[in-house]
Amino acid sequence: MINALITYLPFYRINEIEEYFMVNVNKIKALRNVVYVDNVFNEYQKIF
Repeated sequence: MINALITYLPFYRINEIEEYFMVNVNKIKALRNVVYVDNVFNEYQKIF
């Protein structure tokens, strides 16, 4: 069994938690599940 499933996402990709991470949580059934969300951005990132 996997002990932990951990991921890091920038804030603009927060929708992927439900789309991908939770699907994997249910498949893998890890003991711990953690999502780090980075909500820090600068003006340069807004162009993308």
